[in-house]
Amino acid sequence: MNDSAAAAKLVASLQARVEETLDRCIPRDVPLALVNFPNHGNVGDSAIWLGTKAALRRLGRGTVYETGAASYDQRALAARVRDGVILFHGGGNLGDLWPREQLFRERILQDFPNNRILQLPQTITFREEGAAARFRELCRRHGGFSLLVRDLPSGRAAAELLGLEGVPCPDLAFALGPLGPRSAPSIDILWQNRSDAVERMHHTAIGDPGVALADWHDAEPKREVVAGRRRLAIMLALRRSASWLPWPDVCSRVADSYERLAQVRLNGGLALLSRGRVVITDRLHGHILCLLLGIPHVVLDTRYGKNSAALEAWTGQSGIAHLCAQPAEALACAQRMLKGLKS
Repeated sequence: MNDSAAAAKLVASLQARVEETLDRCIPRDVPLALVNFPNHGNVGDSAIWLGTKAALRRLGRGTVYETGAASYDQRALAARVRDGVILFHGGGNLGDLWPREQLFRERILQDFPNNRILQLPQTITFREEGAAARFRELCRRHGGFSLLVRDLPSGRAAAELLGLEGVPCPDLAFALGPLGPRSAPSIDILWQNRSDAVERMHHTAIGDPGVALADWHDAEPKREVVAGRRRLAIMLALRRSASWLPWPDVCSRVADSYERLAQVRLNGGLALLSRGRVVITDRLHGHILCLLLGIPHVVLDTRYGKNSAALEAWTGQSGIAHLCAQPAEALACAQRMLKGLKS
């Protein structure tokens, strides 16, 4: 079996693992709400949202209500979900690295003390003991909070810091399944270098004539995103005030608007990665989407080990991804991979 075939087989197995885990953890025939839509330019979060929706559809689990943090309305969510289950969007923001998402998670726990709340697959990172202790107490008081974790260190953190059992589950972007290349590559090496300072470990990529530098913000199709956000705003306004449409229909239109906007952002990210014959990335979803696209790539870690933990747990045997410790090593590895493609 060649490397590409091995990678495709791995992706299919992870997609199946995602669906098996969700099928086990999400009850049937109860109202489901999906919260914390990622209305920002991080393509990875859009991939997670779309993977979540795809997996729920295949499992026959529809949502009755979806919301982002900015459009959150406690009474509206309560009216729709009733005694059902609230699903919190997956990703890498459980902890104190990304306070906005964590504060919204804590608010949901406080606002819905009688609903079961399932945190979809997360990476857990707490830098401050006080923040972990506060969240642990919130979870203890709630009593109906459970979580899926997407790597082994997060499983240990769930147990040691939060007193919870973290159920292992691959990142929900794998539920998208194999995607195939978007277009023919136009450059030899695309180097995706994180632009944020929160998780970035290597401050600069190495300049080279055969290397193009980029990050997700370079991928965003701005006109389509503006149009998508405008449509979403209109649907959210209808959900708040419309009396001439049945509320379930309006909720469905909001959910469709979320999905369309996420797809626009994902398409931009896939087009960006597809430019490279070989990709170097320090983003987890740079790695995951390259696997789904079948693009050979090199992975650098984040400051808190998120990428290496994912490879250790799920993707280290893909055959088309190689983990490197330093930028110079990553460039040399990418050049060897490129040479192998051309030979």
